[in-house]
Amino acid sequence: MEESYGVKLFNYSEKTLALTREGRILYEFYVAMKTSSDKIKTMLAIKGENTSLKFSTTLIIGEYTMSRLLKTLLSDYPLIDISMVVKNTENLLLYLQDGKIDFAILEL
Repeated sequence: MEESYGVKLFNYSEKTLALTREGRILYEFYVAMKTSSDKIKTMLAIKGENTSLKFSTTLIIGEYTMSRLLKTLLSDYPLIDISMVVKNTENLLLYLQDGKIDFAILEL
């Protein structure tokens, strides 16, 4: 992972392994994404009911990834009401913090 992200994620000292600042940031993003993933699974489990799903993505993900995924999602779950907003990362996180969206998808 360190090679993939181009940063040092762990400090090795004697027999102790600790996260670097960058490692903690990556961990916090992982926890947020895991929470969002669990919420999506719960919402989608209600297949027979009308469900509302509000989320936000960054421009790159919104343009190049979401159209194909949304097409599949709407095909599998035709009763779901989806609202997607494209924002920069800072505004996307503010929307999430303010409860304006259910989850956010962003690149690291």
